[in-house]
Amino acid sequence: RYETGNFYGFHLGISGFFIFNVGSSDFTQNDAVTGRGSRYELALFDLTDPHNKHDIDRLEELFVKYTFGKHSHIEFGKILINTPLINLQDGRMRPSGVEGLWFDINELKHWEFQGGYLYGFSPRSTVEWYQGGKSIGLYENGVISNGQAANYRGNVESMGTIVLSAKNKISNKVSIQAWNYLIENTLNTGLIQLDTRFPVDSNQNYFASAQFIRQDGINHGGNPDPSKTYVEKGHTSMTWGGRLGWKNKNWTIDLNYNRITHHGRFVFPREWGRLAFFSFIPRERNEGLGNVNAMSTRLAYRVPKTGFEILLS
Repeated sequence: RYETGNFYGFHLGISGFFIFNVGSSDFTQNDAVTGRGSRYELALFDLTDPHNKHDIDRLEELFVKYTFGKHSHIEFGKILINTPLINLQDGRMRPSGVEGLWFDINELKHWEFQGGYLYGFSPRSTVEWYQGGKSIGLYENGVISNGQAANYRGNVESMGTIVLSAKNKISNKVSIQAWNYLIENTLNTGLIQLDTRFPVDSNQNYFASAQFIRQDGINHGGNPDPSKTYVEKGHTSMTWGGRLGWKNKNWTIDLNYNRITHHGRFVFPREWGRLAFFSFIPRERNEGLGNVNAMSTRLAYRVPKTGFEILLS
């Protein structure tokens, strides 16, 4: 990775990766008992091509960035971002990247504005860049409402995604954020979240959060053919959740709950990131489910004077 210094506010950046196979399984062979292939090992290579063990590389970042004010910038090109629903995701060699125009404005006291137009995606565990909605469905496609297998991979007709957000730090104890993700011709998802903390003393505090998400389908959900669409015409879903916890310098413990209502199944391209549900735990997803109650608890210990954290969830 290389990024230039500041030249009248402008920066140029470029990065990429190369992965070389030392020793691995034959991903084209399914397990004799389960009849399925290697789920996690293949994700360290190229999920879209189990035969590919030699051409595993990607131009990951290629951008021009303009910085201004105290902490604001606008960037264009191939970039890496972290938002509640579109983010790098965890592990698996390389994260999910996006391509487009992105801004982060921090010039007003207590306010931050983020967003942009994203027209390209390179999901985690892949090596190619995909335009518009063509990245949706590279992972498993699930089923449609009648139980038949869905077939939206490569069939979602969308020119890109518009993301807008506003965050307000109401006080040192309370903050609120709102996000909206508009996948053109497919789906609109709005999220609002309130976070609070209650200090006990200088070393510990209680904290609580609340979240609400609503989704609405657009047109035919990406394709007029019901078997190839991402969401059905008239799609609506809602989910809400809460979190309660306690934290000190080294320990964190919390209890989390999420409810997906009976109105419809919650969906969002899993290729673009992991969901910001409070009940999320690694390797598990609620995407594609409806009328669900989910609970989780987390116990984390940060080892003093190191970067290590022990997590039990």
